[in-house]
Amino acid sequence: ALIGVFSSDHAVADPAAFLQAWRAAERAADAGYIALFGMQPTGPATGFGYIEAGAPLASLELPGDPVRQVVRFVEKPGLEQAREFLEHGNYYWNGGMFVFRAGRFLSILERHQPALFAALPALAQTSGVASAELYRELPEISIDYGVLEHADNVAVVPVDMGWSDLGSW
Repeated sequence: ALIGVFSSDHAVADPAAFLQAWRAAERAADAGYIALFGMQPTGPATGFGYIEAGAPLASLELPGDPVRQVVRFVEKPGLEQAREFLEHGNYYWNGGMFVFRAGRFLSILERHQPALFAALPALAQTSGVASAELYRELPEISIDYGVLEHADNVAVVPVDMGWSDLGSW
């Protein structure tokens, strides 16, 4: 299955740009990558994590539709470093949007987060809401730290779609 992870508290002003990025991310996921949407920064934000983009993945690229290798993740930099990222031009905000094949994600999870992977059958057997005890037993780790920073074949799709996490209301 192809999985897309999108937070419900985000806004997208340009649906056409979102769909173009989705198609690029889908191609990357089909090729075995975990694809992230890299949001075009509009300023030197210190409240977002950043994705450093490397070389374009030529096998996945269409004109005007780049997919790039992820070099590294930087968690919420200081103001000076955020300004430097903007000057470099190859850094994008990590909006927490991912596209991947379920089997690929599960294999990475099994290798790098075995306790979480081991809990999946119990989570799948719940009818509706899992018990609080089951959740308390799970490791407290984000997808970025727990999976993406350890995975091979992580790609970023740069996109300027008028994104907002709506967090500054």
